[in-house]
Formats: sequence, C-alpha cells, structure tokens
Amino acid sequence: MSSAPIPGTRIDVGTNAPSRTGLSAVFHGIAIGLLAVIMAPLRFVRWLAEWITWWSATPRRRLMAVVLAALLVSGALVTKTSRLELAYQLAPMERAQTAEASYIPPADVLKALALDHRGFVADMLFTRANMYFISHLFSDRIYNWLDVYAEAILALDPDNPRVYEWASQSLKYGQMISKESLERSNDYARRGIERFPDHWRFYFDIGFNYYIEWKHEDEAERLAMQEKALPYFSIAASLPGSQLDPNFVTELYLQRNDVSMALFHAYLRYWESSERERASLRGRITRYQSAAAATRLEKIEERWKSEYGYMPFGLFETLGPEHDGLPPATWTKMELDGSRGG
Repeated sequence: MSSAPIPGTRIDVGTNAPSRTGLSAVFHGIAIGLLAVIMAPLRFVRWLAEWITWWSATPRRRLMAVVLAALLVSGALVTKTSRLELAYQLAPMERAQTAEASYIPPADVLKALALDHRGFVADMLFTRANMYFISHLFSDRIYNWLDVYAEAILALDPDNPRVYEWASQSLKYGQMISKESLERSNDYARRGIERFPDHWRFYFDIGFNYYIEWKHEDEAERLAMQEKALPYFSIAASLPGSQLDPNFVTELYLQRNDVSMALFHAYLRYWESSERERASLRGRITRYQSAAAATRLEKIEERWKSEYGYMPFGLFETLGPEHDGLPPATWTKMELDGSRGG
C-alpha cells in the first residue's frame, strides 16, 4: 500500500538539481573571467610584437615611428609644463590684482621722476596699461585701475591721440556695457576733441555710443539719443582724412527725411570715396535729386580720370575752364609754335 502524504506537510521535489546547476554556472563564469584576465597581457604582448614588427619592417616606417614617438613625448612635456606655469601664475593672482596699480605714483611725482623724458615714460606706462587690459580681458574683465593708468599717461603726454582712443574704447568693450561706462567713454573722447579738434575718430565714437550702444529704456529715449548722435556723425564725416563711409551718414539723414543734409553729405565726400562708395552715392543722388545730377558727376569723374588722373580731385577742380590747358593725348603728335614752314 502506498502511504498518503500527511496533511499540512510540503514536499520539495528536485530542489537539489537546480541548485547544483546554478553553482556550476557561476563557477564557469568566474573561470572564464580569470582566464580573460590572465590572457589579456599575453594578447597585448602578441599585439605589441605584431605592431613592432610592422613598424620596423622598412626604414621609412622606422623613421615614422621615431618621429611619432618624439611628437607624443614633446606634446606630453609641453602640456605638463603649461599646466605648471598656469598653476604658478594663478596662485599669486589674487594678491597681484590688489596691488597691480599701487606702484603708479601721482602725476606730479611722475613728472618729476621722468625729468625731460615724459614721452618715454608715458609710452612705457601705455604698454603696461595694455598688458593690464589684456590680462583682465581673459580673466575677470574688471578694470578697476584703468582710469588710473589713463590719467597717469595723459598727465605725462597729453598730445598722444592714441591714448584717448584707447581709453574711450577700453572702458566700454570687454565688460558689461552700461550707460555709465558709455558716458565715461564719451568723456575721454571729448577730452581728445579738446586737444585734437580735427580728429574724426573721437566724434564717431561719441555718435556710435549714443546711436548704437546706448541702452534706451523706451522709444522716446531712443529717438533722443539718435538725435544727439547725428551731429557727431556729421562732423566725423566732414573732417579731413575721415574714413567714415559717406553713405552711412547720408542714409541716416534720409531715414529722417532730411534730404538736403543727405545730399550735402553725398556731395561732400564724393570725390574722396572709393569706387563702390561713389556708385552707391550716385544711386542715392539719382533717387532723391535727379538722374541728370548723377550723370554729370559721372562725366566729371571720367574727365578727371582720363585727363588728370595723376592729381587729386581737389586740385583738378582749380584748373579753370573745362578745356584750358588740356594736355595732348599723344606727345609725339604735338606741334610747337614756329615749327612749321621755313
């Protein structure tokens, strides 16, 4: 007779077999991992031997291998050296920034120390000021001592227009542009105008700050700043040696429907402009004045180039009537008075 199971009991059939299979799988995986770890160096040695054999097969490959190795070593050394130098430079930077301008004496002391070489000392300070600006341009972009440098340089040599330009530009670029920084920039430009009233760049900088860079709060302020900038642009375009495109000023006045001032600037710098600029000016003259006026300018330009292209246009205008003193087209065909007859 078969005995029936006792109620309440539990029979686990075959639990030992799966347990043995799982353990064997784990041991098998561990063995494979250990074998891979042991074989990895052997595989690397085998690959290295094949690699060396390939690179040493010909003289050309051997030379290339030496060059590549030298480049890798040099690159590693340079990178490490650069990191060390950067670490040494950054370490005392905080202390250096607090004292970077403490060695600039007051203006009266600088004048006394410079003796009769104020221009030379001013140039040395100008060089140091540029180094100061560049060092902060690539770090914190905070220029606490920029005015100190500028004032010291101008106290020694107020007749260097480059210093006024540099101070005007450096105060607004390389940092957050605000109304305060723009007014400080304009202040240096105005000081430059007092010293060099014919320097067009100072007027252009002030106009550019008001017209382009100014952070206006509303439309009324924007229009007011543009109105304030126009006279500076007009003066900058009118001064001798100006490099301001006359089309720029002409277009500004055309946008304000001031055709008379626009045409004034179109004619003012027409003959000192480039070919491209003159073509654009003629297009505006044709549109807002007449095609005949533009054609007349083009004919005058052709005569100037064909007959007197060797002299500036300002001198060409003073030569008198249109055909007086016209040189011959070919000197070999020129007939002198008294050369005819016997």
